[in-house]
Amino acid sequence: MTSMIEKLFTFFSIICGAIIIFLPSSAIIFLLYHGWHVINPVLLFGETPWRDVIFLKAPIYNGIGNAVVGTFFLIINASLLAIPIGIISGIFLSQSSHLSPHKLNKLNMIRKILSIYVDILSSIPSIIMGLFGLMLILTLRKTFVPNANTCMFLSSFCLALLVLPYIIRSTEGALNSLPEKFKLLGPALGMNKLESARYILLPLASRGILSGIILSIGRIAEDTAVIMLTGAIANTGLSGGIFDNFEALPFSIFYLATNYSNQNELDNAFGAAIILLGITTLTFVLARAIQKRLEIRWK
Repeated sequence: MTSMIEKLFTFFSIICGAIIIFLPSSAIIFLLYHGWHVINPVLLFGETPWRDVIFLKAPIYNGIGNAVVGTFFLIINASLLAIPIGIISGIFLSQSSHLSPHKLNKLNMIRKILSIYVDILSSIPSIIMGLFGLMLILTLRKTFVPNANTCMFLSSFCLALLVLPYIIRSTEGALNSLPEKFKLLGPALGMNKLESARYILLPLASRGILSGIILSIGRIAEDTAVIMLTGAIANTGLSGGIFDNFEALPFSIFYLATNYSNQNELDNAFGAAIILLGITTLTFVLARAIQKRLEIRWK
């Protein structure tokens, strides 16, 4: 009986693994089939010669080049906001559970409140986060900043809030999973909590922490609902700064796919989706390269 259950469980596991491989592969093949033939300079630069665009002699018309640039800046800005706060918060949640009882009584309430808020934040849908950003701008218009408007900084801020729980929990989990002997190594060598985290715990937990960061970067790159309500506009041109409206690939794909007037425009949406997939793949590869480099350096 036990052998039969093990065989059924093994078979079910194989089926689940095959489904996980099949579904993303099918989606990628579908995108390549419909959009690969439009991947060319015209898709990126439209009617403007690419040399004029690169040397800033002319703007882009009817191309997604501005959206590609906006997506990169969106990823950078949101990551700069979310990653430091997420890692520090994760360290606090992890290390505060190992303090002495006297200190723990002082910080236990803060730790519980922070943990509850992280769980609440992780359950908020992206559309709600976008509405929060929109209401924030409307509130600022009626109070302190009458000229406030949706912009890239607002989108980056809302996306940072959206991915913050991933980074916090991955950091906390990676640190808590370390064996107790590594947690005691720093104090045994005379290090304080900050030195122990910097030179011992973070290098050892880097794989788990960077995995959370990589997932967060992917979420930033692909989210549409947040940027649609907080600053992304179709055909707005290259953004003049973080306080201006901008173009981004997720919103451009949505706009092209829902407002196309001919087959070529729909194919351009598939092509833009392929480029977005390539950008996320590139960010994952760069993050993995940074992870390997840091691991070699720390070892």
